[in-house]
Amino acid sequence: MMFESWDEAKLHYNRYAHQVGFSIKCSTSKNSTIDGQKDKQLFVCNKSGKNEDINQLDVPPVRQRNRSITKKTECKARMRVRRKGKKWHVTYFIEEHNHKLIKKFSLKKYLRSHKGIPKEEKDFVRLLHKVSLSAGRIMRIMAEVYGGLANVSYDSKDVSNLMSNIDNEHSHKDMSLLLAHFARIKKDDPDFYFNLHTDHADKVDRIFWVDGAAIAAYKNYSDCLSFDTT
Repeated sequence: MMFESWDEAKLHYNRYAHQVGFSIKCSTSKNSTIDGQKDKQLFVCNKSGKNEDINQLDVPPVRQRNRSITKKTECKARMRVRRKGKKWHVTYFIEEHNHKLIKKFSLKKYLRSHKGIPKEEKDFVRLLHKVSLSAGRIMRIMAEVYGGLANVSYDSKDVSNLMSNIDNEHSHKDMSLLLAHFARIKKDDPDFYFNLHTDHADKVDRIFWVDGAAIAAYKNYSDCLSFDTT
């Protein structure tokens, strides 16, 4: 197999790992001596390597939650990719694991490399958030997609965090986006009108806009005003 980038190879291997029932991590990589760019990358099972003996450490061990500790089994399952030209080729692959794999679909979301919201679904959540759906409602929609809430690989807290990040991205540029949107409308509708009011801190606190068709209608039906506040 070959891929456009090592990130694409990682995504493919992680999808395969989710189907089979294990978690992956990036292991060793190597840069080219010609252009200095990465040209080798090894992906391994999350249970590869040895468990660290805390009795051999010079510092006192830090107490951790059991769920954050991965018990390693020196698993040899792995996939190596190498850059050849503009493509990344699979040059080495071991399929077998020396530990039990997770077969139950609803439990696979707890594997480390499968936690969180996939990129494609982040884009979908952005669309749903744009039309003001709540995190709970979005989770109910995703439950329908996945065939049950237990099968969704994230929870409402993850969705809420993503929605907060989206809001933060637009918090300082929402007005410039709106004005750009008004400018595009005015190109198609020369009679389009808008007005802004700013407060003592020079921040916009009120906006009014009306399209050309409504202005024309007002000339004939000025005794009736309709305001849409959504």
